[in-house]
Amino acid sequence: MSKHAKYGGSTAERTMNCNAWHSLSAGMPKSPTSYVAALGTALHTVIERCLLDTEFDPYDAVGEKFTIEGHRIIMDETLITEKIYPALDEFDNLMDKYSVDRIWVEQWVEVSEDVAGTADFIGLSGDGKTIVFADYKSGDGHIVQAEENSQALFYAMCAQHKAFKLHMLGVEKIVVAIVQPSFRREEYLDIWETTPERLRQFTLQHEISVEFAEEAKIGPEVGSWCSYCPAEATCPAKKKEVAKIDLIPFNTTLPTELSDALEIADKVESWIKAVRKTAQELLEQGVDIEGFKLVKKRATRQWADVPAAEKKVRLAKKVKIAEAYDMKLKSPAQLEKVCLGLGMDWDKFSKGLIESVSSGTTMVSVHDKREAVVISSASKLLAERFAQ
Repeated sequence: MSKHAKYGGSTAERTMNCNAWHSLSAGMPKSPTSYVAALGTALHTVIERCLLDTEFDPYDAVGEKFTIEGHRIIMDETLITEKIYPALDEFDNLMDKYSVDRIWVEQWVEVSEDVAGTADFIGLSGDGKTIVFADYKSGDGHIVQAEENSQALFYAMCAQHKAFKLHMLGVEKIVVAIVQPSFRREEYLDIWETTPERLRQFTLQHEISVEFAEEAKIGPEVGSWCSYCPAEATCPAKKKEVAKIDLIPFNTTLPTELSDALEIADKVESWIKAVRKTAQELLEQGVDIEGFKLVKKRATRQWADVPAAEKKVRLAKKVKIAEAYDMKLKSPAQLEKVCLGLGMDWDKFSKGLIESVSSGTTMVSVHDKREAVVISSASKLLAERFAQ
C-alpha cells in the first residue's frame, strides 16, 4: 500500500538504526510479494474507499477480486467482518475522541524527493490544534505499538514540509494511532499522544542519521529493525553476533551465563530464519547453492472437486451429514466481531459466558511491559539450590 521513497515510512527506522541498509541491500535478490502482503493491500484498498465515502457499505465489496503481484484475492464476508468493520469502528472512535473534522487518506507527504512516504490516515481537529497520524495494520504478524512509533513520527516530520505544512502550523498535540484488528490484541486501537517538541527531537535525530548514512560514517547495527532488512542474511553486524557464541562458556548453566546466551540467541534465531529465507528465494529463482536443492513438500490428500464430493456425501445413505462435517463454536474474539458487525450488544450477549485463562508462561525481555509471574516459595527454593 505504501509508496515509500528512499527514506520513507518504516524505512526511516532502518535509516536511523542500520545506516548501511541501502548498500547492503543493493545486491540482494528481490523477495516476491507474499500472499499476506497482497491481502493487506486489498484490505487497505477497501478501508480507503470506506473512509473517503461514508455512504459506501463494506459488504458491497464482498466478491470483489484483486490481482496483486500474482496473488488473487477475493474479498469475502469473513474479511469484512473480522478486518474491515472493526477497523472502521476504531477509526470512528479515533475521530470522535479528537473531534476530527477533516481527514486525508493515503496522503503523500515529503521533505524532499528522497525523504517521503504515504500516510494511511491523517486527521485534523476542528480547532486545528490536534493532528492524528494513524496506521492501519491488517495482518496478525508483528503487533505494532503506537508509543514512539518511528513510522508515524516520520510521516509527521514529512507533513511539516511543502504543501501539507500549512495544516501543521497551529498544532499543539500530535496523536499517533495504530489500528490493528488482531486476535492477538486486547484492544484494536492503540493511541499515543505527544508534542511538537518531541517531533522536533525526532526530526533532528533523523537528519543526523541520514547524514551518517550518506557519508557512511558508521556501519550497520543490530536491532529489531533487522526483520525488515532484505540483507539480514549477509549483514556483517549479524555475523558478529553469531561469532559471539564462541565467547559463551561450554557449560552454560549459571543464570548469568544463560542471560548472555539468551541475548545472543534472540539475534541469531532471526539471522538463521533470514538465511533460510534468502536461500529458498535464490533457489526458486534458479540460482545454484552448493549442497542444497528444492524438493516438493510432503503431499497431503485433498478434494479435487469439493462440490462433487459434497454431493456424494449427501447421497450416501450410510454417511451422516454430522459425520462428514466439522463444526466448532468460534472463539469469543471471533464471535465478538460477528456480533458487532451485526450491530448487536456484545457485552449483553456475552455476559457471564467468558473467562480469561492463560495457557501458561512464556519468557520475554525484562523490558516487556507485562507484569512478571509470581513464583511460588517452593520454586524459589529450588532456584536458590540451583544457583549454589
